Amino acid sequence: MGLVLSELNIYPVKSAAGIALQTAEAQLRGLEFDRRWMIVDLRGKFMTQRQFPRMALIQTQIEAGKLHLSAVGMDSIAVLPTENSPIKVEVWGDRCAAIPAEDAVNGWLSKFLDRPCQLVYMSDEVIRLVDRNYAVADRDRVSFADGFPYLLISEASLADLNSRLEMPLPMNRFRPNFVVSGCEPFAEDGWKRIRIGSIAFHLVKLCSRCVVTTVDQATGIRAQEPLATLGTYRRQKGKIFFGQKSRARRRRNDRDRRFDRNSGVMPYLEAARLKPCSPPPTSKSPNFGGISDYLKCQPMPQSPTEQPPQGLGISRALAASLSH
Repeated sequence: MGLVLSELNIYPVKSAAGIALQTAEAQLRGLEFDRRWMIVDLRGKFMTQRQFPRMALIQTQIEAGKLHLSAVGMDSIAVLPTENSPIKVEVWGDRCAAIPAEDAVNGWLSKFLDRPCQLVYMSDEVIRLVDRNYAVADRDRVSFADGFPYLLISEASLADLNSRLEMPLPMNRFRPNFVVSGCEPFAEDGWKRIRIGSIAFHLVKLCSRCVVTTVDQATGIRAQEPLATLGTYRRQKGKIFFGQKSRARRRRNDRDRRFDRNSGVMPYLEAARLKPCSPPPTSKSPNFGGISDYLKCQPMPQSPTEQPPQGLGISRALAASLSH
């Protein structure tokens, strides 16, 4: 049996609970509705589970194109479009414009999180560019996600991790958009491009993991795993890698950008040629002006090119291909 897309997920509000989908639309900045909303403090700085693990308990739902929020002990609330003026917000050093929600929604969030905060929305006019070190095209953009539109992990990689843990963990600890079944553990480390159904995606860099992975998404309680164990065999230059970040490839004649869970997945090693690959060897071992000035987000700081983690058993040739 070939590779299959076994999970398809969106996270409408950055760092809130996700939604499992049967079908989705691939857009330049990510799946439709994925991380188009973000919670910020009163200064406009983004808030995540890194500092506020209770955010995991905020449930999200999309109905007729509108966002709804719910949580234990709280009445559900609909996030309605507003005519509020954009405000200046910051996410990972990128500064851009976002539209704040109505006061009722902001009051709901402030009560649940026990601190003043507000929900903001990224409109279609806002352009937040991906890290230029890994961009494939000049127009590559992203929502409020951590730098790239899509995140992919294989079921086998999680199974490998769980074989090393006393208590297995669910995939939602890693908050991927795409989960692939049918490959070897960490095969995705070597993929340069994949095709899901009829849509091509470039896999641009390994995903370095943070303390959000240690937050139980059902309770909002933080622990030591999986970072403690991942750090023993997936660490490289002080970072722990698990999964691949990617962007969608769009052609001028593309019309239907929708695809389904359970679609076939075809991986490729070479970014320049669509030649099917075999799984790689694996191992278990600013300042702001007016609105027109900040509709385009300021670029992210440059970062050094990252190599695959040591101890994966990847050949020198494959490691070289991942660095270019």
